[in-house]
Amino acid sequence: MLHGNLPNPFFGVTYFSVSNNKFSRDISFLFCNGSSLVILNLSHNNLSRPIPQYLVGLPNLSVLDLQMNGFFGTLPNNFSESSALQTFHFNSNRLKGSLSLSLARCTQLEIFDIGHNKIRDTFPGWLDDLPELQVLVLRENKFYGAISSSKTKHPFPKLKIFYISNNHFNGSLPATYIKQFEGMMKIDNVEAGSQYMESKNYSRYKDSVMITRKGYIVELKRILTIFATIDLSNNRFDGEIKPLESYMH
Repeated sequence: MLHGNLPNPFFGVTYFSVSNNKFSRDISFLFCNGSSLVILNLSHNNLSRPIPQYLVGLPNLSVLDLQMNGFFGTLPNNFSESSALQTFHFNSNRLKGSLSLSLARCTQLEIFDIGHNKIRDTFPGWLDDLPELQVLVLRENKFYGAISSSKTKHPFPKLKIFYISNNHFNGSLPATYIKQFEGMMKIDNVEAGSQYMESKNYSRYKDSVMITRKGYIVELKRILTIFATIDLSNNRFDGEIKPLESYMH
């Protein structure tokens, strides 16, 4: 039940989490001095105003979790090749505009979740070269257009969660594209069933994701490494639904 302004991070702090409180207003400019920050978790608060560009430029930041707030404006557009970002949670805010091509520089990115915003853009197929991306959530935005097959031989090689529901995508079902997602075909062995996705730097931070189950949006507090799901619902796809075996290798 903490409220008011966000406390500023102490010098040398690497893990800063004040999630599930009632902090409001904006993020202090003093966060730009957080060069030692590895995990920044401000989720589930009442924070608003645009997201400061400098946050994604912090040299050691691997987890940026700002979900379930009231941030508005556009996403940062200054991602660099030296980015250490692995987890990017911006879902359930009021963000708009389009995605920055500089996101493709985040080669360590594993989770990209911008669900439930107002982002208007075409499908970001230019992210399909990211070697570590496992979770891509674009649900409940204003994405539009067709999803055509990528020129990449093995697009999204580790992708396991693909959520693009409740947008304005159209054209034929992207099944021929999805069948190339090798990460969904190479689910880890049974022993991995007790393992969860988590930050490589701090096991105390557990990756989560919002999914649809039996018509309801629910939050998976932890993500099993063997969990895989696709949701294409509530778009404008058309064309033939072919027998399953026609999509198999």
